[in-house]
Amino acid sequence: MGKGTEDVMIFQQGTRIENSIQIVSPSTAQILAKKINQINKRPILIKGELMAGEPWHKEVYKLCAEAPESVIMTNSTARSLRYVLDQVRSKGVKIVEDDEIDLYEGSVLEISDINWKRIESLLVQSGFTTDQIEKVLICCQDHGEPEDISQSTRDFRMTTIYSKIQERGRLEDLLINAKDIVEYLPRHKAIAKSALAFFNHLTYDDIFVMDSSPAVILGAVDYGKIRQLAVNVGNGHTLAVILKEKLVEAIYEIHTGGIKLERFTEDLHRLARGELSHEEALRSGGHGV
Repeated sequence: MGKGTEDVMIFQQGTRIENSIQIVSPSTAQILAKKINQINKRPILIKGELMAGEPWHKEVYKLCAEAPESVIMTNSTARSLRYVLDQVRSKGVKIVEDDEIDLYEGSVLEISDINWKRIESLLVQSGFTTDQIEKVLICCQDHGEPEDISQSTRDFRMTTIYSKIQERGRLEDLLINAKDIVEYLPRHKAIAKSALAFFNHLTYDDIFVMDSSPAVILGAVDYGKIRQLAVNVGNGHTLAVILKEKLVEAIYEIHTGGIKLERFTEDLHRLARGELSHEEALRSGGHGV
């Protein structure tokens, strides 16, 4: 699940992986942004699961800037925008308790990071049924929720999400079984819960979640090389990883929209020389090192 696209692959044991059924479609966040933009009746009530996505966040803020409280969200759903709900209210969004939503009439949108019905349609049209699925692996980005609200989520992401790599240096260790997802990764928990609800013949043991940026790097690296630099330039985030054989030596992450090519290229050189610090990367608008 990315900012721009939703990428799906259905893999069957015993088949060549390049022959797997694959689809790249607009992300749920992009589709939701269009839906919000097309609704004329106000207020719009948004309920459902915690869901990331800058495109639809911007549409909500835009509506509320024009007319405060033109968007109503439940407590749990409003955390999609910001974990600190007072910050969401300050943008003009009205927040109500989850059990109060029946009091509101008008336009209602129920949100989820993944439209599983769309996945089901793909399966059926490809000759499969949902009960044939044995494992579900989901990649999405979760900044994480710091216990200290004064801590930047960018800083928290680098120092917490990637901390597992410091133990053994393996990108594979960022793959999490659904039953082991920690509380400070609310998006990962929500997306795993939605998968379990849809594939009701599976258990949490069958569902895995991994952060999308390192997952892409993991698929791109050539483990035959002694040392290499792999860079994933996504719609939202860019991740650069230096590996020595199979082990991570350094990671650098930045918002793609903040990249200035000449500066970024120099930063990669400095990363390779061990000269780029976490604090400096944070100050320049990145996530850190």
